[in-house]
Amino acid sequence: MQIHDSDIRATAEQAAQHETDAALARWRGGAPLGGHTVQGRWHAHLQQHYQDWLQAGGFHAEETGRK
Repeated sequence: MQIHDSDIRATAEQAAQHETDAALARWRGGAPLGGHTVQGRWHAHLQQHYQDWLQAGGFHAEETGRK
């Protein structure tokens, strides 16, 4: 499968959008990201892992063997 520039751009845009949405949710106080509870730290860890995966290319990286 060949990855096109538009695929790479779409992946980067999705990663940026998710990061922005998560930051706005934290700023507005509407998301339990981080914090002092075990659940809050667990959620923050998952969100960071997901953001790292998106920035690495998401499914496109997995399809091409880039991890």
